[in-house]
Amino acid sequence: TVENSDPTISSSEITPATGVLSSSTLLCSATTSDVDETSIFVSYSWTNTTQGTSLGSDASLVLTPATAQPNDVIECGISIVDTDGGTDSTPESVTVENSSPVLSSVEITPATAYNNDILTCSETASDSDAQTLSSTYVWTNTTTGSILGSSAIIALSSASASPNDTLTCDVTVS
Repeated sequence: TVENSDPTISSSEITPATGVLSSSTLLCSATTSDVDETSIFVSYSWTNTTQGTSLGSDASLVLTPATAQPNDVIECGISIVDTDGGTDSTPESVTVENSSPVLSSVEITPATAYNNDILTCSETASDSDAQTLSSTYVWTNTTTGSILGSSAIIALSSASASPNDTLTCDVTVS
């Protein structure tokens, strides 16, 4: 009687292995063999182990902010079975990294100001991870080098700005 030898997974990987974002497409692959030279069937099982959710069963997986957030661990379970019922399995995993927010515009209103006006600094920013962003502001009178404030709105006075001074609002989003 000839016994069936189990098939083996000699190597496996998820690509990309690094630089994974909440919008990445992942591919799970394995190198398999069977000394009995029978056909091998491969199956995949994707899981977000951080959230405890099943994500799919194809070789590839498209992540979205709804399925994966920064620091989540995404696992691909690879299972193989030969035509005689022999099996092998192995997991591979990657960690989702944080995407930096994108600051697309900054606007100061009113565009023409007088030294007794109230100015507002507003920004347009986005985050591909769909996380809540926070903004910090630094108002500067670049003519005098003075820092004028650190909120989205400042009230000017003759002490903070003179005619023809140039004012800037630097915004950082995180």
